[in-house]
Order: sequence, then structure tokens, then C-alpha cells
Amino acid sequence: MISHQHKCILVHVPKTEGQSIEHVFLDLHGLTWETRSPLLLRLNTNPALGPRRLAHLKAREYVTCGHMTQEQYDAYFKFSFVRNPWSRMVSLYKALGYNQKYEFKHFVMKEFVEKEWEKNYWFVGPQSEFNCDQDGSPLVDFIGRFENLQDDFNYICKQIGIPAKTLGHVNKAPASQQKNWRDYYDNETKEFIADLYKRDIDLFGYEFG
Repeated sequence: MISHQHKCILVHVPKTEGQSIEHVFLDLHGLTWETRSPLLLRLNTNPALGPRRLAHLKAREYVTCGHMTQEQYDAYFKFSFVRNPWSRMVSLYKALGYNQKYEFKHFVMKEFVEKEWEKNYWFVGPQSEFNCDQDGSPLVDFIGRFENLQDDFNYICKQIGIPAKTLGHVNKAPASQQKNWRDYYDNETKEFIADLYKRDIDLFGYEFG
């Protein structure tokens, strides 16, 4: 997401509550979800411009795909959010609809590996590929935590000079339907995710807990 009005960029890692933040900026710009294109939130059919949803451009793609100049990118306040990889996998399980078809372990060890990792890598790949370079150095000015979403977003609001906004959790299930993400795991799936997203875990300091 680019807001030229507020000179900021959201590098939206999937399943880190980015839509809640995008809705704040839609309101600030007087836009709706249906008229979101000016913030670079449209669907995309041209691979040269980025992934199928431009909302999920990686940091480097804003310039390499021609959406802005390097000078603009350097001048804007760039932010991103990350999430505990084990928690994020449970969210992907639900978002991709597999919770309606398969047990979590089957999803992780078979459907995810054989289908989603290749077909939807742009959506399910490591979070650090969105906001860090190959050496692990951040390509954004601030990386917030899903686990500290509101406080970190308040900091972002201060940095770009807008009033703090309370985030509405757009994709959050009702509390009555929620289950602790740790309860989905056994030792095998826990270790599988630890290996698959090792770089994210190391860079961002996450633990299974």
C-alpha cells in the first residue's frame, strides 16, 4: 500500500492484520474497499507489476516493479508487521479454507507442502522476504508485531503525523470460535514449521512459547 498523501508505505505481509491498517488509510483518503486502487490495493494480472494482489508487494518490488522511484521510496516512511510463524500458519490454514476439509496436521504436512508452497508462495512464503534483504537487514523503517498491533500502529501514526486510530480486526473470528493456536500442533508439525520458517524465527526472535 502506498499513501502519497501521507508519504508512507505498508509492506503488507499476508496474515498480519494488514487489512485493518489499510482500512484506516481508505478512510483517511475518503475511499472504500471497492475504490481502493489509488492506494495500490488492486488485483493484478501482470506478473511484471508484482503478485496477484498488489497489496502484498515485497519492499523491493515497489521500485523494481515501477510503482515509484527509488527517491520516493527512500523518502517515505516504510513499515511492515510480522507474526509468530506458528500462529501465522494456523491463520493460513483457516484463510485458505483447509480447516473445512482437513485436520491441521494433514494440511501442514501434505496440502501446504504439495500445493500451497508452490502455487501461492507469494502469499505463504517467509515474512522476511517481504521486508528484509538477503542479509537480513530491514528494507523498511519500522517492523511492528502482530502481537503488539495497536501499540505499534500508534507509533506509526505518530511518525507519519496522523491521529492514532483504533484498529478493527477485519479478518478476526468471533471469540467464541477461537482456539489457542498452540493447541493445533504436535511435536512433528511444531518442528516442521520451525525448520520451514527458521529465518523468520531467527531474525524476528520468535519462539513457540
